[in-house]
Amino acid sequence: MARVVQSTGGVTPVPVPRGAGRAATAGGPTDRGTGVGLLVLLGALTAVGPLSLDMYLPAFPAMTDELGPARPRSSSR
Repeated sequence: MARVVQSTGGVTPVPVPRGAGRAATAGGPTDRGTGVGLLVLLGALTAVGPLSLDMYLPAFPAMTDELGPARPRSSSR
């Protein structure tokens, strides 16, 4: 299909590339990889909090054995 452009010298047909003039739509085939990557990133960030709790809480008994019980800083006498 050719688009007609009028100029001062006359009418000249201009070739139009296929698909030109169409608006880009969100969620097309090129956006699919970005959405999956974002989903994986958000899932990993969401898992960091519970994973960090599961890693340091079991270490409390070992830290108590290693460091010993703390002396009270104030007395209740």
